[in-house]
Amino acid sequence: ASCLNTNLTRPEPAKVVPRRIETSLAVSRPRLWLGLGAASPWDKPHQAMQRELHLEWVLDILLGGASPFFSQHYESALIDAESFGSEIYVDEPFSFCLIGGDTDDPQRLGETLLATLIDSQTPDQIRADVDRARRRAYGELVSSFEDDDSVREFIETAALRSCHPFDLVDLYLETDAEDLIATWDLTIRDREAAWAVVGPHVENRSGD
Repeated sequence: ASCLNTNLTRPEPAKVVPRRIETSLAVSRPRLWLGLGAASPWDKPHQAMQRELHLEWVLDILLGGASPFFSQHYESALIDAESFGSEIYVDEPFSFCLIGGDTDDPQRLGETLLATLIDSQTPDQIRADVDRARRRAYGELVSSFEDDDSVREFIETAALRSCHPFDLVDLYLETDAEDLIATWDLTIRDREAAWAVVGPHVENRSGD
């Protein structure tokens, strides 16, 4: 999913919410979403756009289709290739990412995701895979220019960020592994996750 979110309206004041919500729904398989939040660098629009890009690349490296995580847990059927993925939002005054998908074992998937996201080997993994992530993302960006709606969204997003449209292109070219590691350390590592689980036989409950 694209990391560029054009919905930049000011949110309502934050409310205290439970860290885990489980709800019964008439779906074919249980679904898990983990949410990880952090303060947003809203004082500088360029930094907000940078945060989005960094998070997208970090999650691609750690959990994307080319990652050891995806290969191992797709083969074991813990994750479903069609539904597993992430969404990233950067807004005022917070940023967050949602990660998850359909799974027969939401508890094990959640624990496995959290262990992967805080793995001490993550910096080495990012350094080893940053060039591939850049090529993939840059290729998708260039391909998107062939679609009128994508170009319009690209320009509108830059305008809402008070940036020139090609500032994002510069970010693709200039971002390095250490930038990604710094964002991972700030926004993902050791962050407390919120859990949301829905399924056909899930007991409705919420709490810590």
